[in-house]
Amino acid sequence: MLYNFFLGHSASLLSKILGRLVSDLEPESYSLSEIEDPDSDGFYYKKDKEGNLFRIGFYLTHYNNVYWGKSPSLHIDFCDNAIELKHRMRATNSQIVTYYSKDNKTIYKNQRLNICKKCLTLLRNKTSITVTGRSFDEFILILEEDDNLKCTVPNKDGYVINWQQISKAFRETRNYKCENCSYKLKDMQFSKFIQTHHIDSYDKLNNKRSNLKCLCVKCHSEVDDYHRKQFTSIENQLLLAEFEEYKSRP
Repeated sequence: MLYNFFLGHSASLLSKILGRLVSDLEPESYSLSEIEDPDSDGFYYKKDKEGNLFRIGFYLTHYNNVYWGKSPSLHIDFCDNAIELKHRMRATNSQIVTYYSKDNKTIYKNQRLNICKKCLTLLRNKTSITVTGRSFDEFILILEEDDNLKCTVPNKDGYVINWQQISKAFRETRNYKCENCSYKLKDMQFSKFIQTHHIDSYDKLNNKRSNLKCLCVKCHSEVDDYHRKQFTSIENQLLLAEFEEYKSRP
């Protein structure tokens, strides 16, 4: 009897050995010296060594949250407050950050920050764009709705160079729930099992929300003949096997 290495723990082990499965975008922070100057749309960004681009926000790593009665704000521009406190800030590719509370001497991990109201006013004045809910994920996505602000630079695979961040933001807004079978992710550590699908598979540069769909890897693999072929690769077969093993856990 032949053993199926695409099942159970063997799949997990193989994926680690190969090291080829695409990892999901993780929240990171950077010093301001690592950030690129604003591009043509006036927003700050960072590029990694693979050429991926990430829109950037700024926040205070040390903050008197008890005194102010709230977490620090996430700045997407240098408003008056950000300019004054710039020397104490770090940059981030996410709205999920860790900061230190100075007045109760506690580290707050994985805190979701809201965009600064003053920065949103600057955004509205510069672009006529309104971000409801003060969400950084919505900020990332709404830029792709504007023909003058969206990213159009493709990577080697035909996606825009900020696709990782767009995909992550879209799945966040859909609460990591498959829009086909309704499967909802139980643990964000395995966010790779929920993916962002282009409805028009031949236009990967169109990242308007109307062209995106949140799907589990199994549903994504069965969208059409094109996707069925794409998911025959070893990497994707391992991913599907891992997903089935993950779903079977109590």
